[in-house]
Amino acid sequence: MKIVPKKHSIVLLLMTLLFAGCGQKAETISNTYPPEIDIHSAATTGDIASVRQHIDAGSDLNEPDSTSGNTPLMNAILFGQQEIGQLLIENGVELNARSNDGSTALITAAFFGYPEMVEALLQKGADTTIQNNMGATALISVQIPWVQAKPIYDFVGTMLQPIGVVLDYERIQKNRPIVVALLEAKANTTAASFSSSFVPEYEVETKVPSGDEKYLSTKSDYIFDQDRLHTFELDLPEASLAALDDDPTAEEYVEGSLTFEGETISPVGIRYKGSVGAWVGGTSGMNPFMPSGHKTRTKLSMKVKINWNGSDTLFYGLKKLQFHSQNLDPSQMRDRLGYWLFREMGVPAPRSVHARLVINGKFYGLYALTEQIDGRFARYHFENGKGNLYKEIWPINSSGQPHDPSAYLNQLKTNEDKDPNVDNMLAFGSEIANASESELSDVISKRMDISEIMAFAVVDRAIKNDDGPFHWYCGGVNCSNHNYYWYEDPVAQTFHLIPWDMDVSFQNIKGDKNPITQIADAWGKVRADCDPFNHGPFNIPQRSAACDKLTRGWSNFDKEYSEFRTQLLAGPLSVEQADARIDAWADQIRKATIEAAEIHSDALSLRAWEQAVDQLKAQLAWTRIN
Repeated sequence: MKIVPKKHSIVLLLMTLLFAGCGQKAETISNTYPPEIDIHSAATTGDIASVRQHIDAGSDLNEPDSTSGNTPLMNAILFGQQEIGQLLIENGVELNARSNDGSTALITAAFFGYPEMVEALLQKGADTTIQNNMGATALISVQIPWVQAKPIYDFVGTMLQPIGVVLDYERIQKNRPIVVALLEAKANTTAASFSSSFVPEYEVETKVPSGDEKYLSTKSDYIFDQDRLHTFELDLPEASLAALDDDPTAEEYVEGSLTFEGETISPVGIRYKGSVGAWVGGTSGMNPFMPSGHKTRTKLSMKVKINWNGSDTLFYGLKKLQFHSQNLDPSQMRDRLGYWLFREMGVPAPRSVHARLVINGKFYGLYALTEQIDGRFARYHFENGKGNLYKEIWPINSSGQPHDPSAYLNQLKTNEDKDPNVDNMLAFGSEIANASESELSDVISKRMDISEIMAFAVVDRAIKNDDGPFHWYCGGVNCSNHNYYWYEDPVAQTFHLIPWDMDVSFQNIKGDKNPITQIADAWGKVRADCDPFNHGPFNIPQRSAACDKLTRGWSNFDKEYSEFRTQLLAGPLSVEQADARIDAWADQIRKATIEAAEIHSDALSLRAWEQAVDQLKAQLAWTRIN
């Protein structure tokens, strides 16, 4: 987990920013006289002509106001006067000046969500390490998950209204991750300068590009901007495309190029990707459990490898792009909405947006572009981001015992080539296995953030993610779960559960309607005394989630679970937020949906898609009251 300050620290930090007073007129050191309006008032009201006159007159551009000690630059940022802020920065103001509580312009710009100001301050050398009097840096001030930070903004907004500042929550929430990325990239670059043997992880991102290669220096937040529908163009030899189509489940890369907003990266690796569910109906093979044969659908999920053949090229800070076909999702919303709900509740989860995909000049349709869970994901989402990532390995097996160390090693997705160490995961499994039922809660609290895992469970159960970590499939007496990652914090030695694959979520909210595995396990409930039982159209043996000792331990935190469910229903899952998001995304992708239907016979019609979106809203309405 990221380090976050206590709530009162942030409040105290901000209180001193709220009372921008009027300073004394500055002394004149040139032949130009200062205007009648003082520089603080000019900065807060957007009077750029008067600010320029102050500059020409030689006024003290660093003059603290008489109440909070804010400089004109701090007050310009606080009141959203970015043009004036840029002007003051360009004219050499003291960037690291501190207000009465120790805050800097960078801390102010970060907290109030102005990435342009943050970037301008960083480019001029603003110090990212300065702490306010309560110990908060600029980065710390924006690392709090939104669900925890919003009450702080509510309080601050109430205090700011009398002086004419109205907080734009949508802008702040959207920009906070951008600010975090800017500050983290700066921190990485700064750290690199202290060691000649250290190669900066963001070296390619921060180098000055040649020509118009802006993808080299722009961060991944642009790709995952919720307000944009990007188009990605793939080009590859027709013979290579035919080879992919002939056997997509082989998942073998071919070489091609990626073009985005006029920029072409070549070469890149391109292949189809999927799982059993993703291939259903998409290949000619008749056995759904052993997908095979040639491609039969226009859209199949795809992966683009930017760092092809050992290249260190990055695309907006990314090594890979994952385009999910959403063939099982007529609403085309499940991936994006599911991950968004998790993130809104403070769970580390991939970013996901819609994207148009063009292959060899032909529009294939809409995809869910979903963030790859890899080392860069860990460094983006976690403060101590160089720990182990594990895919689909539970701390204990279905018999309640830790796995053999080799099992953990085989599921490592980071650090696997660097003398891998899985001692912490092995210890976690042993602690669970050896704990009595009365000790489980303490063991879990030691290794996990209870708020985070309760938020995870609440979202997972609300959207009926019946192919996720709480859904157990069995082969004989051995059972396993799927579609999740673990991140191990190497400093705190704690673990974070990361959701993955949302394509069958939401559809089973009203009952047993999951076409693959028809079961809806209730939180903390046991069915069939933990003996595997056959269920669904394929009679797949399965087991209740609460039969797993770790999950059963989580269900002990029923009070916290109830509190987070209340937060979910009142916040991200409410009509005001969830339905508004769906409507905004629907407006964003409607034209592309029509375009795909006009080109491809197997694409959704506009009417079918609109009905599916309405059905998704009806599912959400049902889960709010049940």
